[in-house]
Amino acid sequence: MTRLDLFADLVCPWCYLAEVRLDRVLREAGRDASNTVRYWQPFLLDPTIPEDGEPWETFVVRKFGSAARAEAMFRAVEDAGREEGIAFDFSRMTVSPNTRKAHRLVLAADGRGFDLARRFFRAHFEQHANLSDDATLAQIAAEESVDASTVLNGDAYDADVDVALEAAAHLGITGVPLVVFDRRFAVSGAQPDDVFQTALDKALRSADSL
Repeated sequence: MTRLDLFADLVCPWCYLAEVRLDRVLREAGRDASNTVRYWQPFLLDPTIPEDGEPWETFVVRKFGSAARAEAMFRAVEDAGREEGIAFDFSRMTVSPNTRKAHRLVLAADGRGFDLARRFFRAHFEQHANLSDDATLAQIAAEESVDASTVLNGDAYDADVDVALEAAAHLGITGVPLVVFDRRFAVSGAQPDDVFQTALDKALRSADSL
């Protein structure tokens, strides 16, 4: 059984791209739930964002200094997304959300976690939904047959998010995406398919040698 850990944030466009590419590599390699287990490892790119989110314009200026400075980066992301069928459009963003609750829902979804994460990515980047809003989170979770009530009405999986954040800090992870293969090999960034394939092959060879 191959283990994959994806450290990611749901407001990270490169994480969205990495998840899409990694998923394709796994499918083409015939890796499924019978031979590969994937773990979602929450990461907060900006833990200072208020629980109900921050206006997008305010966030962009605070993060990049100005909208003009951010524009080139956004164009690069949009171009990369277009190649993967992802319709990034940063001009329509209204909120930079706090993703802690969304991460908790992904963990609560268990075996459906990566499906829900993909849905959250799409909602944020392509539909410009507010992932800080409880009603929005509940609706999206319901679309993936996940009951959001235990998360949104309590503290379920909150400690699990902290464990993942502590693990990332212990490993010296300061940016995402980062994929760890069988706790041995790490790939940082939204790499091309062949880079993920090479890491997967290396992990499989290493497992066979044990």
